Order: sequence, then structure tokens, then C-alpha cells
Amino acid sequence: MNLSPSRANSFKIRRTPRNLLAVLWSLAWGISCGGWAHAEEAAPSGVLPEVIIKGGDKRGVRSEKPPLKIEMDPNEPVLPAMEVEREPLERQPESLRSPRAGFAESLHNQNAVLPARTRLAKDPVKVFYPLREILAVSPSLFQEIGTGWEMVITDSDGKRFRRFDGRGLPPGSLPWNGRSDSGHIAEVGKTYSFVISYKDTRGQSRNFVGEPFRFDGVIHQESRGLVISLASQAVFERDKGFGEQEAVSDSGTDLLQETADWIRRNYFTLPIKVDGYAKNSQQAETRAATVARAMEKILLLPRPDIASSGAMSGLQEERIEVTIINR
Repeated sequence: MNLSPSRANSFKIRRTPRNLLAVLWSLAWGISCGGWAHAEEAAPSGVLPEVIIKGGDKRGVRSEKPPLKIEMDPNEPVLPAMEVEREPLERQPESLRSPRAGFAESLHNQNAVLPARTRLAKDPVKVFYPLREILAVSPSLFQEIGTGWEMVITDSDGKRFRRFDGRGLPPGSLPWNGRSDSGHIAEVGKTYSFVISYKDTRGQSRNFVGEPFRFDGVIHQESRGLVISLASQAVFERDKGFGEQEAVSDSGTDLLQETADWIRRNYFTLPIKVDGYAKNSQQAETRAATVARAMEKILLLPRPDIASSGAMSGLQEERIEVTIINR
């Protein structure tokens, strides 16, 4: 017997009233899903009827399932082997890292000018800082200073070479041109020192002795020309005795290089003369000729035109003088 869904439900309810709750639940669920429920003919007494529910979702699918994406590193199998070589692989090419790449940091050429050399003393040959020196020892100087101060430069024999003085506090800086009170230039190779003296408010004298110093080379203007005095012990190796050839030491090579650099920058076109002073004339002439040949080589002169000569002197006055004829 064919029945419509409504009549079939009504018929099943009349035949099995004790299954009323199950049938009502089926009808309600089918209606909520937007479809209809069709219950088959009930089973024999005591057995729940088989209910077939048909329906559809009217709302539709509102979201899409994202695509499956698996993160993979193509280099993963070789990463352990690359760990050792990571630093070389990631190193930036030298030509891109530094604009000076490919250029030597220093020129290994004895003819290159190196302005960092500072063994030649020029006017002022030395700058003193008396106020700083005294305050380092006596911080209460401002309250103790009396009538004035005095600074005396002494030579290696302890004799006064140059004197400065003034009233009030000593100056913060005091330049010295290297000359004595009588106008003589300080001798190279000699040791000098300085003493600062002042009286306190009670009239007592106080002295401060500075560190000794000396010059390997001094540039000074004289009437015969511009003179570059070089200490012999700073240029040559230890004295080998009478008649033996003396060689220029490594330190002396640097000093001659600095001398040539200074001449090249300032007086390259002027004539040059080298004079040697030693305990005997032969040694003096040999030293002067050695320095002259070295200067010709460093200055790249087209012909050997640096004159040289030697003269005797006392042991403490041994020196080399490179004279530039600028007068």
C-alpha cells in the first residue's frame, strides 16, 4: 500500500502508539534538516521500527580547506657537511668588502715618503708642560705658589743651557727652539734635563726635576744654510775601531730615510753637503761619505753630486751634518 509521507506517519503512529516518541523524534530531525522522513512499516511488537531519514544541508559549504603545504629544505641532507665550510661559503669577496682591496697597506719601498717618522726635531724642538708636571706632584700649587717660577734646562755636565722664568703660575705649555741662552743649538746625542723651581707663600724653595731627554736629529737654520744634525751613535753601528769600515745600523737607516723624506718634501732642488765629525779625520770622512752615498740612493739623484768632508772633534761632539744650501 502506497501512502504519502504524512499518511504513512499517521498510520504508523496508530498501529504502534508505544513507539510514539521515536517516531516524533525522527519527524522533528527530518524537518530541521530541510527534508522529510520516511518510516518503513513497523517491525513486530517489541522491536523498534527502522527509520530512514533523508535530507540535505541548505546552508552550503562556507569555507575551503587550505592546500597542504609541507616545508622542505632542499639542502637538509647536506647541512651537516656544510656546517664545517659555512664560514668560507658565506665570506664576502674581498673586492666588495673593502674599496682598498688589492692595494698594499704600506709600500715596501725605501723611496716611499713615510710622514709618521718623527725622530727629527724641528722648531720647536721640544714643548714642556711645567704646570702639568708640578700639579702631578703638588696638587695644592694654586695655594702655595709665591712670587714666581723658574725653569732651567741643563746639559749632560749639569751646566745651565737655557733658562725660563715668570711670575704667577707656570704656563701650561712652553715651546723651546733648541737654542741656549747664548744662541747655540742643542747638540745631538747629548742628554739634557730640566728643573722647575718656585717659592711657596712661606718663602721656601721647591724644585721639580723632569725626565732627561736627548735628540737623534735636529733641524736648525744657520748662516751657512739649513743644517740637519744627526747623532753618530744613532746612525752607525757600534764603533769597530780605527780603520774599520762602519756600517749604517737599522735605526740609522730609518733616520736617514726620514732625513731624505724631509728634504724631498721641502728642498729637493737645492744643493746638499754632508760633513762628518769624529775623533779622527779619517773616520769622519768615511762616515760623511757613507751618509752621502746613502742619501744619493734614497733621493734617486741622477748623478752623485752630494759633496762630503770630515773633521776631527771631541767624543761628545761626534755627529753628521747634512747642510742644504738655501742661502
